[in-house]
Amino acid sequence: MAAPASQPPPAPRARSRPAACAAARAGRPARPGPRRVTLRLDRSMATLRTQRDFRPLQKLSFCYLCGRPFGPEGRSTGDHVPPRTVFLKSDRSPVLKLPVHDACNQRESTDDEVFGQFISLLHGAVVPREKQRFRAVSADLGGEEPFAGVTGVELNRIIWRWVRGFHAALYREVLPLAAWYGLTTPFPHADQVGGTLKFQDLRLDQMEMALTLRQQIKYGRIDEILSCSGKCRFVCSWLTSDDGSPFCLYGLRIYAWEKLADTKRFPPRGCVGIYPHPTPPGAALGTKIILPSTAFTLFDPFQ
Repeated sequence: MAAPASQPPPAPRARSRPAACAAARAGRPARPGPRRVTLRLDRSMATLRTQRDFRPLQKLSFCYLCGRPFGPEGRSTGDHVPPRTVFLKSDRSPVLKLPVHDACNQRESTDDEVFGQFISLLHGAVVPREKQRFRAVSADLGGEEPFAGVTGVELNRIIWRWVRGFHAALYREVLPLAAWYGLTTPFPHADQVGGTLKFQDLRLDQMEMALTLRQQIKYGRIDEILSCSGKCRFVCSWLTSDDGSPFCLYGLRIYAWEKLADTKRFPPRGCVGIYPHPTPPGAALGTKIILPSTAFTLFDPFQ
């Protein structure tokens, strides 16, 4: 039997060459190809949300309340920010705990108890009258139900103290007590004038703060602290004013504390504020993208 004829080897396949190389061989300039552009939205620049994140903060070298460093003459202790009594026992982990001077901490203990009793109303707790640190008030503002509120709770001062603690935790630096700040709480505020309650109106700048912070949250241009099973959320972003001065825009939400307010008579609102301060290294810088304001609550950055 004759042996089969040998087949010629297959011709090598031509390799594809980049357009620039092919154009160079042909003696003509390369045509620029389409460029791929990827838009990257940075997530939280600094995020604290686990006990592992919080643990190193217990070794800060300064007291965030007075701003002084710790020395051999001053005894230090730990301060929960916010206090643990604000939260249900099932929600007390992870917690933000910062070192403070013992004397500084003692001065704030009454405020912690007052706010703990106040926020417990959200959980349906009943504080015995003889133990109440605040006083319940009521007024007839018209309508089917009388207005009910509390007095004796210095919310702005208490929240500002926590904001200084959050600042120390995120940036490892002191935020001075004397720093000017603007703050809106989730609760309508009234002054008693001539036996009647005069409520403070919400201003347009408060709405602008809430809308601006919401856009920073949407695009991830925030630093964030999430503690106590996610029931405490603090976010902030750093921007510049028209004259170029830097400031921090922040928001705070504890549980759904806005539900303690009378939203039938007053517009729903969140806790939002600002304070001027040099932008810390590595802090989240805000964006100027404007979002439509029809899909969420105008005065609450979290809703």
